[in-house]
Amino acid sequence: MKNINLVLKVDCLYNKQRLDVFLTKKILQFSRTEIKNFILCNKVIINNNIINIPKKKFL
Repeated sequence: MKNINLVLKVDCLYNKQRLDVFLTKKILQFSRTEIKNFILCNKVIINNNIINIPKKKFL
């Protein structure tokens, strides 16, 4: 599978929203299940930290 790098800014409207839900709304070419799998496989990085908990909320 080809690597895709995306940079997204999080607006305050998405404050306290689940990571998997936010990414699903922003990245339309992947399903929520696919995004959840990316997160669980350590493929999501926020502020140089690997996030592997789909239900993690933005603060």
